[in-house]
Amino acid sequence: MSALKKLADGLGLAVLLVHHQRKMDDPDPFNTVSGTNGITGAVDTTMVLDRRRGDKRALLKVTWRDVIERELVLEFNDCRWELSEDQSVEHEEERPVPREVLEVIRFMDGRLGWAGTATELIAQAGLSDTQAARLGRKLTEHSQALLETGIRYSTQRTASARTIFLERVAEGQFDDSSDGNDGTFL
Repeated sequence: MSALKKLADGLGLAVLLVHHQRKMDDPDPFNTVSGTNGITGAVDTTMVLDRRRGDKRALLKVTWRDVIERELVLEFNDCRWELSEDQSVEHEEERPVPREVLEVIRFMDGRLGWAGTATELIAQAGLSDTQAARLGRKLTEHSQALLETGIRYSTQRTASARTIFLERVAEGQFDDSSDGNDGTFL
């Protein structure tokens, strides 16, 4: 997987790899990807289509590195999948802030800023039971919650790593309209 990912990154290509799920159910659909965690760990995007045999409706769960997860309800009509409902947008405001993000907020107490990789943040914030990719996704999903506590979250990708930036912002300076990101800190 890593050789294929390196080739795609080097050539600026997107590669779509279709793989089967394991037969045993799991509450986390990304754990049903057959094989080792190396598959989901090496790729930038993972999509899991969950459909019961004979059912015309399916749930497509999509996760990207450092991007909000999506849950799309699809319906199979006339030999093609059509979007029926985007469940991820509906429930965005209802999602509780996960423990990892709350720990990062506590970690930032008394700090004006911090920069490093997700792995470094895990070590320094004491999040040893969290994977780097998961932490990046959760910080991105809840960047607004971070901003509401006075912490601006952003990332920058280099050839070798993705650097996370956490910056303390003064109350009343939460407006991010001038950063060119239109509210998304990527």
